[in-house]
Amino acid sequence: MSFNPLLFANLPYNADTDFVPVGRLFFLVEGLFASSAINVNKVAELKTLAQSKPEGLNYATLGEGSYPDLFLKWMNNQWGTKIVGIPYRGGGPAAQALAANDVQVTRFGVGNFLGLIEAGKVKALAVTSAKRSRVLPNVPTFAEVGWSDYPGQGWWGVAAPKSTPPEIVNKLSSQFQSVFSDPKFMEFLEKQAVVPAATDSAAFAAFLMQDRKDAETLIKIANTKKTEFKE
Repeated sequence: MSFNPLLFANLPYNADTDFVPVGRLFFLVEGLFASSAINVNKVAELKTLAQSKPEGLNYATLGEGSYPDLFLKWMNNQWGTKIVGIPYRGGGPAAQALAANDVQVTRFGVGNFLGLIEAGKVKALAVTSAKRSRVLPNVPTFAEVGWSDYPGQGWWGVAAPKSTPPEIVNKLSSQFQSVFSDPKFMEFLEKQAVVPAATDSAAFAAFLMQDRKDAETLIKIANTKKTEFKE
């Protein structure tokens, strides 16, 4: 809905006209992680190391134009570094590569790394949530390490086909908001490294407009060109 229209030509759908927003559901708690094999415990230490070793650090991505790749290019742009992106087929393989020190740093959802952090193979340097995560209470937020201006965060939401009657959209939206505001369910979500953030249809539509602008900012910094969509 936000990135694909800017990254791919000839998409089989139009994100702006083929759907009606139902509601945003939650934000993913993502994190910046480093291999325990490198002597880094803070974002500032990673920056110093990266600036002292041009092209000496590897970073796991999901390939060109993926969200981890766009963050890497934003970080390189901010720091004037040349950390090298290495593509992997998912968060699981990327996490294992980090634990093995095949790559030294990456950014993915926190859930991929909790076991490896507990085992001492991976270090969490910062998390994307507005407040410290319940599952990693000792890890600072992006804002705390000076990245409050980073344009974007992973989220999930619901959209319906454009022909869906408004009363159905409103009913669905209301039901999702009710579920995602239930205290017990909210507590469950926080333990899964997820931040509940349910909205109605109008608020989700406004959010999508801003998220597209944020996506455009990241893609411009990364200088990522449109490619042909392939199923």
